[in-house]
Order: sequence, then structure tokens, then C-alpha cells
Amino acid sequence: MAGFLGRKGQESAPFELLVAIIVMGFVLIVGYKAIEVFQEERCKGEIESALQDLKSHIQITTRDGFPTRFKFSIPSGCFEDAEVQLKAHSDKRLCSTLCGEGGDSCVALEYYSQGYARKVCVNIPLVTNFKGQSSPGECTDRSADDPKYVLHDFFEGIPAGSYELFNVTPPNHAFPVICAYRKGL
Repeated sequence: MAGFLGRKGQESAPFELLVAIIVMGFVLIVGYKAIEVFQEERCKGEIESALQDLKSHIQITTRDGFPTRFKFSIPSGCFEDAEVQLKAHSDKRLCSTLCGEGGDSCVALEYYSQGYARKVCVNIPLVTNFKGQSSPGECTDRSADDPKYVLHDFFEGIPAGSYELFNVTPPNHAFPVICAYRKGL
């Protein structure tokens, strides 16, 4: 009888080991998935923070007229082929959703990538000029001071870099003129 009980324990040991391996594999898969979800949510939070910071600088310069200096970058290692730019929209439904107002048009700061997209309402006039070219000489060429600074239109994209924004709107001008200078990182 003692020999029979010993053999039964030896026969069940491989089965118990197999069950333990399956359970361990399941725990590892669930753990890796949880880390992946956490990493993605962290990235989304960092992107949101960067967009809100950029929005703040744009609004301060455009609405309040104060020059601003800041660095803008989107988190690396999050989503591939990310692009950021300002876009004007003339869709009442979209603008109401983004800005919480009943306006027919709005400006949004938009982040697009393969795995994530986000739009943030920017409270500036739809006709804000970031080119500084509505009248000759409104935005001066800064390349003599620092050849790395380039006048940049935020409606054509906002790459990572150091920025200086200046409101050069002439008195009684119909819309804001913003000089956005970018210095690459």
C-alpha cells in the first residue's frame, strides 16, 4: 500500500507542475498587459500636459499681448509619427464639444499619431496670423541675432524646440499677428 501511494504522488507531480506553469504564464501576461496600459496612460497624461502648456503660452501672447519663451516637446517613446499643429474649424458641433461654447468656429491644438489623437480648444481668434506677413516687416528676421531662430507658422505644424512668441498686432488691426520663432532642440 505504501508503494502505491508513492507512485500516485509521483504521477500527479507533472500535472501539478503543468498547472503551475500555466498559472504563472497567465500572471505574466496579465502583468505585462497592465504595465503596457499604465505606460500608455502615462504617455497620454504627458501629452495632455504638454498641449495644455503650449495652449497657455499661445493664449497669453495672443490675448494678453505678453511675449513668452518656452520649450515644447512631445514625450518620446510613446506614439510613433506624432504631429502637433493648430487647426481652425468651422463646425459648430465640434467647436461646442471642444470649447464648451456655442460658436460656429474655433481653433484647436491637435495632436495626431498612429495610436492616439487629442484636440484641445485654444481660445484665440480664428484669423490669428502666425506668419507675420500681413504687412511687410511685422515680424523681423532674427537670423542675424541667432541663425538658428526661424519664423514658424503654428498652423503648419509645431515641432519640438525652443520658442519665443511676440504679439506684434498693429493698433486698430482686425486680427492678431503673432511672431513665433523656433529654435530647434
